[in-house]
Amino acid sequence: MRLYLDVNADRVNYIVAVNGQSSLAFGTSASCPTFASLVNMINARRLNAKKSGFLNPTPYANPLVLNDVTIGSNRGCGTKGFTAVPGWDWVTGLRTPSFPAMLELFMGLP
Repeated sequence: MRLYLDVNADRVNYIVAVNGQSSLAFGTSASCPTFASLVNMINARRLNAKKSGFLNPTPYANPLVLNDVTIGSNRGCGTKGFTAVPGWDWVTGLRTPSFPAMLELFMGLP
């Protein structure tokens, strides 16, 4: 069982369409597919360049390719939630993605 997240993405005001109707979404249901799509774009470019490898350990060894969120909290459900702090925290995990920095890092790996 996982009790904390590894990475995150900004989780507010994603425009989604369901049955032809647009609305705003938020939370991990929005940020998880966003982060996954960035990873997919990086993987596609790596495959085109004949590269392979396991992504997961790389951000922990290179956290500066992610944006550190240090302001805000995840209050809700009648609680104050957790407060964002420098580095890993309960609000954003390791950090949020910076696609240009991530792409440069991963394309530079074998």
